[in-house]
Amino acid sequence: MSTATVSHPRTNWVRAKYFLFAFLGILLAYVLVHDESFLFNARDPEWQHIESFRWYLLPHGIAGACALLLAPMQFSDRLRRKFA
Repeated sequence: MSTATVSHPRTNWVRAKYFLFAFLGILLAYVLVHDESFLFNARDPEWQHIESFRWYLLPHGIAGACALLLAPMQFSDRLRRKFA
């Protein structure tokens, strides 16, 4: 008795998923340029307020970025099968 693996054909939702990720990346870039540009411009008046605690923002931002990048991975069936 042989055991054959069944491969599922790729569906169009995979392409839609990448389109969604690209769209969200474009939205992120737009928000960074138009609303959060003070984070990259040290001459912005907002820096007078941020300067006293700016080094505390770095680990906070890194932890937040890790959470935002890693959280969707818990919904991946492929990753759950591979790393049970």
